[in-house]
Amino acid sequence: MNPGIEDIRRRGSRILKDGAKMLPAASLMKAEGLIRSFDDLSKPIVTIVNSYTTQIPGHAHLDKLGAVLKEELESLGFSVWYTNVGGAICDGIAMGHFGMKYSLPSRELITDQIETIIGAHPCDGWIGIGNCDKIVPAMLNAMARINIPAVYVSGGPMLAGPGGTDLISVFEAVGKHSVGKMSDEGLRELAEKSCPGCGSCSGMFTANSMNCLAEAIGLALPGNGTITAETWVDGGNTRTQLNPERLGLVRKAGQALKWCMEQNVRPLDIVTKQALDNAFILDMAMGGSTNTVLHGLSLAHSAGIDYKLDRLNEISQSTPNICKIAPSRPEVHVEDVHRVGGIGAILKEIAEHGSTSLDLNAKTVAGTLAEYVNGSQSADGEVIRTVDRAFSRTGGLAVLFGNLAPRGAVVKIAGVDPSMMEYEGPARIYESQEAALDGIL
Repeated sequence: MNPGIEDIRRRGSRILKDGAKMLPAASLMKAEGLIRSFDDLSKPIVTIVNSYTTQIPGHAHLDKLGAVLKEELESLGFSVWYTNVGGAICDGIAMGHFGMKYSLPSRELITDQIETIIGAHPCDGWIGIGNCDKIVPAMLNAMARINIPAVYVSGGPMLAGPGGTDLISVFEAVGKHSVGKMSDEGLRELAEKSCPGCGSCSGMFTANSMNCLAEAIGLALPGNGTITAETWVDGGNTRTQLNPERLGLVRKAGQALKWCMEQNVRPLDIVTKQALDNAFILDMAMGGSTNTVLHGLSLAHSAGIDYKLDRLNEISQSTPNICKIAPSRPEVHVEDVHRVGGIGAILKEIAEHGSTSLDLNAKTVAGTLAEYVNGSQSADGEVIRTVDRAFSRTGGLAVLFGNLAPRGAVVKIAGVDPSMMEYEGPARIYESQEAALDGIL
């Protein structure tokens, strides 16, 4: 156990304030603008940990969210430190070349940075602002590892492009282009319009899956995973602007942190085995990314919870898949899920009509999961189906065991055509990702 983090859990920012020996630190805090005078030392200190960067569309607007959050926290009576972590990677940009090998290590890099920042500059609570694939789990892991009051808020999903296009549309078009089924001009035109603005890619890929699961776990507020980053200007499809609803959620995150600090609700009060079950129940119901398993088990480890891979198959067997989102259902995007009630509507349908047992007494940063679910609207029947019309009686993910993967391999059943559930044929072997891409394209 890290003795420095243990001390921060007990004393928070008082480490920097107690006794004459810490006046040099107070002098520096005044110099940097954290406090206006030494009288402000009586205020709690909270830290905003942002991951703003212009290298990732999901993070290009996070500076604006951070500014709104800082303003909100200061209005609530806090002294606010604002810092930014580096190492955020866009898997979509890193994909297809050697750069993808840096992706998963970046999760650990970011978690370690956050622990380093808070370990060196103790505070009483913090809020993480992230959005994309490895940044979301990195921040959740840091919350469990540090275990002082904390709230996570995302930048929100990207809008789908005109005509319901998205990044997968571009990937598929590249395949068509490679076999002569799409012209150079057609490919370029599609690529230019399919990602219309900032936000995490508009389908149920890793980032959006994790942002949704953060709601079910309880470390994020309702709407975290589905309120879009932007809206169309004047209802058109050519210009976008920051979504006022997303900015409102950021302000609510500041208020939630204050509540957690007043009630002494900490991440390890929230991240329990039951909370992880809740997250994976949602995962099965909505057919989330296979990477959620990787990151969910990592969160369990950070929280000191023994969570077995086999547990996922148990959950899958009792959880119907009631929502399919692109790429599994190309015409449905995360914004459509939000329009019909969001994650709360999925959880409500499962809680009321499914055979899986959600733990509605689980704590969240805003109260309990029951308060969230009970206040949510019912499934619309189309985007979010009712249990009696589920896409399948079992969940959207499964763990396979066999000679190719004796320790288990995760497959997104929701995205597999039924005709491919059993297949026999010759295998073409590649020794690397690069060789496979060259062979396919």
